[in-house]
Amino acid sequence: MNVRLLRVAVMLCALAGTVLIPACVKNERIEAKFENYHYRLSNVFDFERRPIVITPPSRYPTERALLYQEPELQIDLLDFLRLSPCELQRLLGERNSSLGRLQPPSLRWVYHLEFIAQARACIESLPAGQLRAALVQASATKQAFLLRARANVTWGSAEFQQLFSGAQRPGEVLVASANQAQALRELQALLAEQLQAAGSPEPRNFSHASTALEQRLAVIGAYNGAGRLAADMATGGQWLEQLNQQLVRAAARRPLCPKGRLTERGKTMERVFQLFYVGEIQPWLSQISQRRWRLGAALQALMALEPAASPSAPAGAYTAGALPDALVRYWQQVWDLSAPASTAARFDRATRAHVQFWQTQLRQCGRMPGADSSG
Repeated sequence: MNVRLLRVAVMLCALAGTVLIPACVKNERIEAKFENYHYRLSNVFDFERRPIVITPPSRYPTERALLYQEPELQIDLLDFLRLSPCELQRLLGERNSSLGRLQPPSLRWVYHLEFIAQARACIESLPAGQLRAALVQASATKQAFLLRARANVTWGSAEFQQLFSGAQRPGEVLVASANQAQALRELQALLAEQLQAAGSPEPRNFSHASTALEQRLAVIGAYNGAGRLAADMATGGQWLEQLNQQLVRAAARRPLCPKGRLTERGKTMERVFQLFYVGEIQPWLSQISQRRWRLGAALQALMALEPAASPSAPAGAYTAGALPDALVRYWQQVWDLSAPASTAARFDRATRAHVQFWQTQLRQCGRMPGADSSG
């Protein structure tokens, strides 16, 4: 067994694990590579090619399906004027201005945090009475909406719509995936920190939070790594699912090396394996796996900010809580590895099955490390 093939076979063993070897991949249409790979395998394993049908992944929900409507606070003009000793009066005035009503979710999140902090201080300065009671109720309403306001600033934002869109400009996705994953992790930490600060008895200035939020959201929305990655997982997973079925049936009907020794068909199989799987398909699959691990882990961490599922819920499930139902359904259909029918789970399962198929073929032909390669 030559040294190059030995190294390739050892690599296959490594690929059976959860971490794939990263590689540089040319920016070419993967569909054309899969078509060529399919053609080569049909010649080696002697089967009639069946068309591969690819169904696109579920689309990210619209802003209308994701955004929670904020509760309206009813404070009349007289009550508003009576708040003049409080900093809260300035905040309410800014929020009710024409510009304040057009604020994006990120700025409204900061407004919620500051309202709660300023209302707490204002309540302590007011005498008992109708105004104080109304302000206590308003503060409680804002506090109850905080988790949903956080969902608005993340999953319901225009930046997340862009993150999960399917469009792509050549050469952007690989850089974007790393940048977006980092920005998502920073956003998670920032929002958790701000929510904790909102519960502090000391009033705080949250204006600095606006800049930090906008910076992270700008990075997240600059590219569309998640949407492109979902499309790539759907393409790779479904190609391999259908191809694996054809290969397994063909190999069972007519084995390449029926006596466990290398045949001419087995030698052709080696060349196809090295040139088209290891040379073209595997590097792309490896790249997708690395991107899914990096970006998927950051998205999962952001999901984890929300209330956990009940103890009786299946692994990976989420309660409605602060997460919109449309988002929960999308997550389970595309990203949830614990959901067998999800795009990510099908991709992982199909890539592992394909590696196992090649291991079996190489072993039967005596071309795996430790196997008898005589003959």
